[in-house]
Amino acid sequence: IGVTQVEYLIVGGGGGGSVGKTATYYGSGGAGGEVKTATGEAVTPGTTYTITVGAGGTALAIDGIDLDGNAGNSSSFGAISTSSGGGGGLYNTGAGGTSGNSNAGGAANGSAAGGGGGNGGTGGAAPNSTTGGAGGNGTTSSISGPSLSYGGGGGGTGSSTGGTGTGGG
Repeated sequence: IGVTQVEYLIVGGGGGGSVGKTATYYGSGGAGGEVKTATGEAVTPGTTYTITVGAGGTALAIDGIDLDGNAGNSSSFGAISTSSGGGGGLYNTGAGGTSGNSNAGGAANGSAAGGGGGNGGTGGAAPNSTTGGAGGNGTTSSISGPSLSYGGGGGGTGSSTGGTGTGGG
């Protein structure tokens, strides 16, 4: 006797946002990690399953130097794994990172940067040259009780307004 089925939610680590270049260009949003969820996953009683929680990527803040955000790390439960989110792009492209399930980040507009892609959708483009793009939507799950969003992208930044980030995970 023992547990023979489980419900799981696995989220890859999100990417870090990029750093803009000396108040001329602004940083783009990091992307959300891939989300996988299922119910009724068969497990064998008495078997040990390795669980890995992938860390999010870092945004390196070095004044005056343009740097990509770092990608996150993958997560896993036994043989089931998720991909990490990509880091935000360089100032000269300003594109947000690509999510773990390949949703693209949003494009820059002048010096404002795009939002990172989310597990549930692409990142938003910067709507004008002073406002960052919104992060892409995450995926909702109520595995922990209330319905929450996981794997959302981070918002891009601009000189007047940053983009809205969506559900982290």
